[in-house]
Amino acid sequence: MEGIAVSSRRAPAVGRSGWIVAQLALAVAAALLLRAVSPELATVMVACGAAFLLQAHAPAAWRDRLLLAASLVGGALIVARAQVVTGHFTRALLTASLFVVLLVALALLFLWVLRWKCAAKWRAAALLAIAAALAVARSQGELLAEPQWQLVGALFMFRLLVYAYDVLSGKRQERWIDGLNYLFQLPAFHFLLFPVVDYATFKRSRAADPWACAQRGIAWITRGLLQLAVYRLLYHRIAVSPDEVDSPWMLLRYVLPAYLMYTNVSGQFHLIVGLLHLQGWQLPETNRQWLLADSFTDFWRRINLYWKEFMVRVFWYPAWFRLRKSGERRATIVATILVFVATTLLHSWQTFWLRGDFALTPQDLVFWGFLGTAVLIGVLREQAGPKAAAKPTGWRRGLAIARVALTMTLLWSMWSSASLGDWFATLAWWNRA
Repeated sequence: MEGIAVSSRRAPAVGRSGWIVAQLALAVAAALLLRAVSPELATVMVACGAAFLLQAHAPAAWRDRLLLAASLVGGALIVARAQVVTGHFTRALLTASLFVVLLVALALLFLWVLRWKCAAKWRAAALLAIAAALAVARSQGELLAEPQWQLVGALFMFRLLVYAYDVLSGKRQERWIDGLNYLFQLPAFHFLLFPVVDYATFKRSRAADPWACAQRGIAWITRGLLQLAVYRLLYHRIAVSPDEVDSPWMLLRYVLPAYLMYTNVSGQFHLIVGLLHLQGWQLPETNRQWLLADSFTDFWRRINLYWKEFMVRVFWYPAWFRLRKSGERRATIVATILVFVATTLLHSWQTFWLRGDFALTPQDLVFWGFLGTAVLIGVLREQAGPKAAAKPTGWRRGLAIARVALTMTLLWSMWSSASLGDWFATLAWWNRA
């Protein structure tokens, strides 16, 4: 009788898992058919589907360890799949496995340093020394191949900063398994651009119902794939290069799609968080209807929510609370400026790890300087009182949305141009020689 009871309990779970896997398989097939994803990304989605089955049916006591093992094994397969030469998959898998072992050793070194029994400033100094040594090796292209350095950066450049901030500012020692699961999230082995998942949010995001969590993930995966399909349409069918601009119509095709190209990042982030849902991590959304922003402050609060929370938590709050005794207005101004200075520099830090050079262009300064100033003005208006901070309604809100969208379109086309001179020359295409 006991065996019959166990079987009856397992049957609904197996059926629900089969339904999730069927939906994921359909999404992978449709994405490949529409060419919204690459074969490598399809491999990632399949690996995350396998991880879903593992975490949904594994005993709770083993779940974290099995998920870590799945991430590392899946990561080795993903790296091998991306670098394989025809007929040499076994060799590529061996090389990828050795590289993943190196990544785990590096992660354990970081976690060990953070567990030292000494002042936080000395642990932070040790981490900075290791990061500096790695940065020097990265700049000279030594020790690792270019794709391997890119993956080192994708895995550690931001998440390690968030994890270290939590550990150094907290009073409790974190478990090894939590730190490793946080650093080695399975989709991160493929996506070089990855949302800055907050460590505290990640730890408390474990879903009680893995099937409901996975079903929500399927919805976000679908939304992400649709956005990636829109991006491909824009990139291949509508957008043109600056050299092709020779008429007002071609100028519109150059400028207008620039802002909408963010659907590539938004689509990837929705897809990533959806895949993490398959593994039982019930994380919040990453972008919230950013095309409907009716002010620049609203835009900042809608687009790339993980980055905004990262900046506010690590930079804005510490600066604001330290300076508020000298006046809240002054604290707000300094903290907001600090956030956008840090954002500018950290985007260049990201570029360094992904491309090998610490690029800080005039376009970066203009883009983040304008956006930071506009956000600061909006924040100060909100602090001035409810009347000044009142949001527009009706047709006024429509005009406000159009104003923000038009401004961001121009800014984005400037930001993505080769130089400010090239951007101005493209806008004034009729003056070309």
